[in-house]
Order: sequence, then structure tokens, then C-alpha cells
Amino acid sequence: MLDYRLLQALAAVSAQGGFEKAANHLHLTQSAVSRRIKQLESILGQPVLERTVPPRPTTAGLLLLNHLQQVQQMEAALGLAEQEVQVIRLATNADSLATWLPEALVLPDKPNIRFDLVVEDQSVSLKRMKQGDVMACICDSPVAINGGNVMPLGALRYRAVASPQFIERYHLSASDRAQLANAPCLIFSKDDLLQHKFLSEFAGITPEHVHICPSSEGFL
Repeated sequence: MLDYRLLQALAAVSAQGGFEKAANHLHLTQSAVSRRIKQLESILGQPVLERTVPPRPTTAGLLLLNHLQQVQQMEAALGLAEQEVQVIRLATNADSLATWLPEALVLPDKPNIRFDLVVEDQSVSLKRMKQGDVMACICDSPVAINGGNVMPLGALRYRAVASPQFIERYHLSASDRAQLANAPCLIFSKDDLLQHKFLSEFAGITPEHVHICPSSEGFL
């Protein structure tokens, strides 16, 4: 069984951005925090922190931090945990982050909750949750992972529209759907295949001129 003091040391170094600040936060010496991290790495047989400035958790470190957060949440639900800050690592797509999500995360009745947001396309964020990188995600799948839960957030209807100038410039017409392949296609990342899916279903084609723009504001 893991010693949760070791996990708390890892969480403190990650959250505070360094061993000295983590030591002050935990009311320990810096050498004591360092020893706990080394002990944790000795138990696992692999590093849990990249010794960068600031230190960053490795893949194994992220899994441990996620595990610690889940334990803290369960203890809080059972009334066993003290009123301390709980960090929830949440994967979200950029569109949600740029529009409705910030307001939804304002929780006046839960002042001890903190969010660590990870931006991922909605088609792959569930994968991050399955890997244990995040505790929760906003995704396009209705299927819950083992031990997880799904809450529908709503539905979005997408409509393909274009200005008259755009239609004229790329010679688009309802009678020649194949011409859509020549129009520029803007995607958020290599995982954003929404436009590809639409063109495939609508005209049996794939876009030939793809631009990657990882910014919701940049799309506008």
C-alpha cells in the first residue's frame, strides 16, 4: 500500500512549482520533501518528477496525482477529509473553454475546489481519462469508463455555411459537391476531424487544403 505522505509530497512539489515552496507548504524541510520523492521513486522503480524548472510530473507521476485526487474526493464524500484544497484535473475542448465552461466552473458553495484544465479535442479527451491523466473530461462519447459516470451536457447542431464571396472564390455549388475539396479547411489540431467527417458523409471527399489553427479565437 502506498504511503500517502509520499503522494502528498509529490502533489506539493507539482502544485507549488518547486521543492523549497513545497517544503514551506508542508511545514517540512526541503531535504525531507526530497527524501519522500526519492522514496516514492524507489518504490515504483521509475521517476515521478522531471527535474526541470519548475519540476513537472512524469506519466507515472500524473497517474499518482490522479489517484490521490480520487482518494481525497472519496474521503470528502464520506465526510472523512479535512476542509483542504482539492484539485480536479479536467480535460476540455478549446471551444468549451472559450465559451460556456468558465462560467460553469464558478462554484461559490465549493470554495476548496481548484481546477487544472487540460485542452484536448473532444474526440480524444476520454482517452486521457482512461489513461489516468485526468479525473474528468468533456468528450463526444456517451460511454462511461469503468468506475466512472457520464452526464450529458447538451447537444450542438452544426450547419455548413459560407459567405457569397467564399462561394464565388472557390466555385462552390450544390450541384458539384466535389468542389468542396478545393476550399480551405481549418482544423484545431490533427485530432480534429469534424470537417473531414462532414465532407466524407456529404460528398465522399476529403479536404485537400488543411490549415491547423489551435485557437478558438483564431477560428473567428
